[in-house]
Amino acid sequence: MFDPQDPTDQTIYVLNDIGVYWTVDRGETWQRFGVGLPMARAEQMFISGNGELIRVGMYSRGVWEIHPNATGCGGRVATGDWDRNQQIDFLDLGALATRLGTSPFSTQQPLFDWNLALASTNSITESDLVALLNKFGNRP
Repeated sequence: MFDPQDPTDQTIYVLNDIGVYWTVDRGETWQRFGVGLPMARAEQMFISGNGELIRVGMYSRGVWEIHPNATGCGGRVATGDWDRNQQIDFLDLGALATRLGTSPFSTQQPLFDWNLALASTNSITESDLVALLNKFGNRP
C-alpha cells in the first residue's frame, strides 16, 4: 500500500505473514513497521486521510492502532503542515503549540509529530515554533 500522504510514492507499506514492513525509498531498503506490533500475519490496513493514524488487522491478534508521526522516524522532511492542506496556518500553529516539549518518547496526548519538528528531530522545542512562525501564511 502506497502512503497517500507521500506525493513522490516513495513510502510503501507491505503486509505479510510476519507483520508490517515499510520503505521510504521505494523499496531500496525495508524495515519493520510499528513499535510493539506482533510478528503475526497482517491482513488489513487503513491509513487515515491525513496520515496521522494507521490501523492494522492482525490474524488472531486483533486490530492495532499506530500513530506513525509519533512513533517512527520521519521518512520525509518536516514541513510544519500538520493538517496537510498545503498551507501553513493557524491549525498548524495550534498543533505545534500544544506539542511543545513532546518527544518521540511522549506517551501523553497530544503525541509528538515528526512533521512539526522543523528545527530538530528529537523533540518539539521553541526553535520549532520560531521556524513555523517564519513560514506562517506560506506554503510548506
